[in-house]
Amino acid sequence: MTFAVASLARSWSIFTTPALIVFTAFSSSLPSVPLPDDIAFSALILAFALHALQLHFPRGPTPIFLLPFELCLPLCALLSKCIAQIMFPVLMLFLPILIITWSLAYLSLQGALLHIPMLRTLPAPMETRTGLFVILVVELLLLIPSLLTPLIMVPSLPQKNSSSSTWDRYSEIVGLEARKAFVQAVITYSTPHTFPPPFNLLQSFFQLPSALLRAHGVPSSFLAATERVLWRITVGPTAIVIAGMWWWGKM
Repeated sequence: MTFAVASLARSWSIFTTPALIVFTAFSSSLPSVPLPDDIAFSALILAFALHALQLHFPRGPTPIFLLPFELCLPLCALLSKCIAQIMFPVLMLFLPILIITWSLAYLSLQGALLHIPMLRTLPAPMETRTGLFVILVVELLLLIPSLLTPLIMVPSLPQKNSSSSTWDRYSEIVGLEARKAFVQAVITYSTPHTFPPPFNLLQSFFQLPSALLRAHGVPSSFLAATERVLWRITVGPTAIVIAGMWWWGKM
């Protein structure tokens, strides 16, 4: 929950979706917490799956940046383009019928897959359950090959000669996207005293008293020195550990 709030405190994008789902799930369950038989708990499982997928995209914070950039970032950029240009449109095409079929199958099973008290119904005939299950399986069999098509097409992409850069092994367009991701990461994390989530919450709490002190004539140099001390106490040790892991991986 802390990490979700810290992520929402930054600029929003499509990558903020898991954090928004987590925050909504916990907020809707107050003063309790999401329980296994609650729809909010299922939302947390969805957020976990989205976050696990998000870790494979070249956008921090992600462990991808601990790996050699020229090897992992082109593959991540290729994955991003495949999802944005092929997988996502195909999924949106099948999504309405999948939702309808899954909903009917759920109602026929009386909530065996997901507990929603408002949707309690009478038992459906076994023939209806079987028919809906078959339709759902057929739809998935049609959907999965469409989603796997980009992975099948990867070996057929135009290959660069051996003297070319490793960044362009999946085509120059993908290599350019990988370089953009690298530059963006450098801009984000090379800024002095960067506070990544969840440490940015500490920075947010520090900004309000800093503004009040600045309004009362406290020198900016003193406030900047205080922020540096805060960074060295909180983010600094973690940064040293991560930098050591990266240095060890480069050996």
